Amino acid sequence: MQIAGALVVLLLVALAGCQSPAPVTQPSAQPVPEPEAAPPPPAPVTPPPAPVPTPGERALADGVALYEAGDFNGAIKQLRAAKEIWTDNASPAATANKLAAHKYLAFSYCVTKRPAQCRQQFVDALKLDAEFTLTSAEKSHPMWGPEFERAKKQASAPAPAAKRKGSSAATTSNPAKAPATSSSPVKTP
Repeated sequence: MQIAGALVVLLLVALAGCQSPAPVTQPSAQPVPEPEAAPPPPAPVTPPPAPVPTPGERALADGVALYEAGDFNGAIKQLRAAKEIWTDNASPAATANKLAAHKYLAFSYCVTKRPAQCRQQFVDALKLDAEFTLTSAEKSHPMWGPEFERAKKQASAPAPAAKRKGSSAATTSNPAKAPATSSSPVKTP
């Protein structure tokens, strides 16, 4: 009987092998999209041209360069004579240039031991822009820090009721119109 059971199992296995498999459905073929052409490489970006400095900016830079080189009298001469700075009222940087020129004139006057002229430059800067200030390091400088504080008090003081007809031109905010003063040959940083 064991042989009969084995034959039955063998027959079942043989019949199972004859059975056809369930039909497999093939997915419908989707059309393959054409590959897109690669986009062209971006055009090289050229940086905008550097802004061309105005004549006033060049004159200011020349005066500042003299100051930084230790030629304080040269800086005074350059900045006072630079009409490009004092007559420019149209460029966006005109006021900033004038304020910077007043500041470097003040510093140069202080270093060459002319405190009244130093203070006057600060007063002129404050008249041009009441918000004009120095950095904290500049305010603490032993030469021009005290002159700046005096200038702030002077600039905020009420103006005299009437000025005399022959008032000094040295109080003008345009150093180019102010009378020249003797230059001290002192060069101390």
